[in-house]
Amino acid sequence: MAVHPEHQKRGLGDAIVKELLRKIKQEAPQDGKPYISLLADGPGRRLYEKNGFVETAPSSIGMVLE
Repeated sequence: MAVHPEHQKRGLGDAIVKELLRKIKQEAPQDGKPYISLLADGPGRRLYEKNGFVETAPSSIGMVLE
């Protein structure tokens, strides 16, 4: 997810994340907890941490093929 720089710092990203999480929890099977993972750049980390995400390292690490 990305918010255009001209529209950042207005709570749009937070509103989008909250709505996505609400929808995922609503649609997920009631007998289990959905597994949600993401990659966050530096500026995005605070947004995701604020919404309950935690680092997975060292148990898992994001990787990319260059």
